[in-house]
Amino acid sequence: GLRGQLTQRMTGLRKRFAQNPPDLDAGRLLAEAEVRLRRHADAERTLRHLIELAPGDQESLERLERVLVLERKLSDAIGVLEKLVVLEPKRAREYYQRMAEYSAELYRDDDAIRYAARAVELGPDDAEGHAKLGRMYRRRQQSDKAIVELRLAITKNDRAFPVYLELAELLLETGKIDEADQLL
Repeated sequence: GLRGQLTQRMTGLRKRFAQNPPDLDAGRLLAEAEVRLRRHADAERTLRHLIELAPGDQESLERLERVLVLERKLSDAIGVLEKLVVLEPKRAREYYQRMAEYSAELYRDDDAIRYAARAVELGPDDAEGHAKLGRMYRRRQQSDKAIVELRLAITKNDRAFPVYLELAELLLETGKIDEADQLL
């Protein structure tokens, strides 16, 4: 890429990826080159073909998710993340957090809360996860659930001072002045 030879090398990578049997590593390199050249539609096409040839290829699925986000195809990115949750359960919490973010950007609040709640279930000691879920509940005007999640965030991280302020503000709104005063 630094030498300006990326476009020239892509021709050879395309040929190796198109031969029978296809060179999957060449396909991965081709997709990465297309991403670097900002040819996102081409990269998506290459990655989808690669995943057809190797359905359990986690690395290609992660790259496809990244490309779909760059193209602002967040619904498709969520679908890819759902496949990744099945393939790699150890990183499911991370994937659910990203699905929650994408759903929130798409104004699918119910889905965002569902994914965020699932992420918190998988990582109950994650103070930031509880705080994010609490903020989502607060935006949905579900104060009781928001209070529970924000309290959990504070118990997991007693130095999360902005969360103290958010919780105090929420308690003031719900008329629990004494509790809010203690937090402040």
